[in-house]
Amino acid sequence: MVIFEYPEHSNVKSKLYELSDQDNVHLSQNLDKLKPKGIVGGDLKWRSGLEYRKTDKEVDLLLKWIESLVPYVAHGLSRRGCKPSSDIKYLDDAFKQNPIEFGGGDEFGFDPFGFTLYECWFVYYRKESELVPHDHFPYPITFVYYINCPEGSAPLILNGEEHTMKEGQLIFFNGHDEHAVPTSEVDGRAVMTGCIAYDRARE
Repeated sequence: MVIFEYPEHSNVKSKLYELSDQDNVHLSQNLDKLKPKGIVGGDLKWRSGLEYRKTDKEVDLLLKWIESLVPYVAHGLSRRGCKPSSDIKYLDDAFKQNPIEFGGGDEFGFDPFGFTLYECWFVYYRKESELVPHDHFPYPITFVYYINCPEGSAPLILNGEEHTMKEGQLIFFNGHDEHAVPTSEVDGRAVMTGCIAYDRARE
C-alpha cells in the first residue's frame, strides 16, 4: 500500500461531501437490497464518480491528480513496496533514458502508464453501518480517498491490519487485498473509492 495527501483537499471537500451524501440518499432508498447493517455493494452507483467529473470540477481535479499517481504506484507495487518521491523521479528518468518493451512481471516487465480508472464511487457511512471483508479482484489496483472523517470514525482494516485514516489522504493497495470497515459509531464518514484496470495489450 502507499498513502498520499491531497494538497487541495480543503478546496474540494465541501462538494465531494455533498455528492457522497447525495449518493447515500440513493443507497438508503434501496436498503432492502443490502444485507443488515452492512454496505456490501447492493445498489451502489459503481461509476458515479466518473459521471460526476463531467459536471463537477472538484471531482475532475481530484481524479486527474489520482490518475497522475497511478504509474508510480503501479511501479512501486510491482516491486513489493513503494516510496513515492524516489519512485516518481526514478520512473521518469528511466523512461526518458531507455524506453523499453513490456512483457509482464515486476519492475519494467509491464507498462506502468497502461492503467485506466474504470470504476469510481462514493460511500457515506451512517451510524451503525459497516463494510464487510471483501476485495476488488480482478482489478489490480484499488484506491480510497478520505473526504470526511469525523471524530470516532471507523478505521480501515487492510489485510488484517488497522489503519486510522485522515481527511485528504489517499491510499492505494492491490485489488486482491482484503479490506473492511468495522461498525461505525458516528454518522458522516465519507470516502471516494475506485478500481483501476490494466488495459495495455501486448503487441
